[in-house]
Amino acid sequence: MSPRPSAREKRCARTHPGRHTLGNTQDSGQGSTALASGAAEDAPEAPGTHEPKRTIYEDWWKAAQNRLAAVDEDARPLLARLLQHVERGWRHVRELQLLCEQHQEQAINDAFEQLLDFIAADVVDLFRTVAQDAAVLVPPEGGRWSGNADIDGMAGEAERFTRYATVLGLAAGDKSIPLPARQTIQRAVSSTASWSVDLTELVTRIADLWLGRVTADEP
Repeated sequence: MSPRPSAREKRCARTHPGRHTLGNTQDSGQGSTALASGAAEDAPEAPGTHEPKRTIYEDWWKAAQNRLAAVDEDARPLLARLLQHVERGWRHVRELQLLCEQHQEQAINDAFEQLLDFIAADVVDLFRTVAQDAAVLVPPEGGRWSGNADIDGMAGEAERFTRYATVLGLAAGDKSIPLPARQTIQRAVSSTASWSVDLTELVTRIADLWLGRVTADEP
């Protein structure tokens, strides 16, 4: 892991510059809305009662949920499943971010501090990047897909998330890490073991749909 300036201060900052410039995030909604997919299992879950300072439930995510209601019926269920799948993964990743924020100024040794830095700057950041890419995949009203949608990159990012989570799980075996923290990390890692595989399958199906739409829209 490459060194980062002021890691302890930046570890749990509310905002963190991402890799992507999201397209058209000014149409953000106020709060989560029900997904109009026609199936109860497609509805998003409400944010946890104690969300961390850095979360996926920001304006860009709420805007994607709101846009989903206007998506064509053929694409809406698949995109709803994608957003729901991201939220399911966040259930576990948020525990890692909460752990980081809880120990922001209380890392008992250098190994624990470095591990918290890795969680915040690599694991959580990467997950949020995938979530941002998923949000961009939900087209604006009218059904046209955004040129900012990074379909090809999402599968690679998901695979990288699996690698980072695996490394995190191994590092958490260090006995110098407090036992409660090790247990939290191991639970999160085991709970997201197949998350990337399922995400890649969804993104592949969306890519096929997206390519079909682009071809149909060409003059």
